[in-house]
Amino acid sequence: MNADSSHKTHRRRKRQRGGVLLLALVLSSALAVLATSFDLTVRAQVDVARSNRTSLGAELAAHSGLEYAMRRIALDPNWEGSGDDPIPSGYGAFFVERQSNDPLHPELVILIVEGTLGDSRYRVAADVDISTLDPMRTSALATLGGLAKVHGSDIEGDLLVVDEIGHIWDWDNTLNGGAGGWKPGGPDEIDQFQYSGTEVTGTLYKYTDEVYGDGVEVEISQDVYMPSWNLDPYLIPASDRVIFDRPKNLKNLDLEETVVVILDPGEMLTIQNCNLRGGLVVWCESDYDLRSGPRNAVNLMSHNTIGGGDQGAHPHIGLLGPAVDFRGQGGQGKEIRGFTFVNELFTSVHMDMIGMTVVVNDLKNLNGAELVFDPAVADDLPGGIAFGGSPIRHVSLARIHEDFTDSLTNGLE
Repeated sequence: MNADSSHKTHRRRKRQRGGVLLLALVLSSALAVLATSFDLTVRAQVDVARSNRTSLGAELAAHSGLEYAMRRIALDPNWEGSGDDPIPSGYGAFFVERQSNDPLHPELVILIVEGTLGDSRYRVAADVDISTLDPMRTSALATLGGLAKVHGSDIEGDLLVVDEIGHIWDWDNTLNGGAGGWKPGGPDEIDQFQYSGTEVTGTLYKYTDEVYGDGVEVEISQDVYMPSWNLDPYLIPASDRVIFDRPKNLKNLDLEETVVVILDPGEMLTIQNCNLRGGLVVWCESDYDLRSGPRNAVNLMSHNTIGGGDQGAHPHIGLLGPAVDFRGQGGQGKEIRGFTFVNELFTSVHMDMIGMTVVVNDLKNLNGAELVFDPAVADDLPGGIAFGGSPIRHVSLARIHEDFTDSLTNGLE
């Protein structure tokens, strides 16, 4: 081989080695690009999966929060929401905001629920119906038919006015072999409800479309049940009660025990300057027909306090006198605490009635009174007294939609 051929062969091999090296470099670059692309794709897929997981978790947390809020409202219709603190769930956490009711539809509550998980947020708005099946259980004052006059008074709680015939079930101790039971009842006719100068902080429940005042008024259709009653157990002597037989008056007494009074039909009892912290029970026969009118009268004169103590037969006895025409007269303050159950009511002076008050027949005049509902009384009635009707509050979802307004969390992580 001559020198020229050798030189050509050397250059050809050099070019071949350069081509192989270039090919290796190209392949290495391609592999690097593919590896980088694969890594970015995997990372993107992981980020998308993570985002989808947190978004789904936030959505599930929001729906879990809505169910939680509805259960809370069923137990406490005045529940105001979660506040600023998140409530944990199995999916993330949630916040609940309760917005103001529509005055035209106070039974509807607007709930805003926001679920959170990581950086994800999901927000829903819902209209929830919280109509009660027994408005008596939330009423500071319940009238069960007949004349009703309320003037110049303050009612903190609900007011139940049965202003139409055919919605009352009366209690009758003689039914079911003496075990008692409810029967269709109420008065034969209902006089017009007279209402002026009175503020009701809760809801005025009624059956007609008559507008009585400026507050929240709701027309209802469900029947109302008179509380069941039997006062015979209070005649059994015990250390937590004092029994008076046929007194004409009680004056200047200061007692922690429950005062039980037995009167002949038609008699009146006058109570003057007494502190009866164990409450007052005015007995009547268990077979007495409350719709026949009052059997006796009780007249409070001067200053008197009834109920509010804890050493009587029951801490929530106010005035138990379902056959009593109850009257408050005289210029000094009077206070009754607990469950008050009377046949008729007439008061012409300032009187505080804290707890619950039920009037069977005529509310002849409630003037200058302050009535305050106490849920503890409704939850624990005195012995011999029980509610009828259904205790279940109707809670249902009327409407739900995703909400895109500002976050409830205000940027909190």
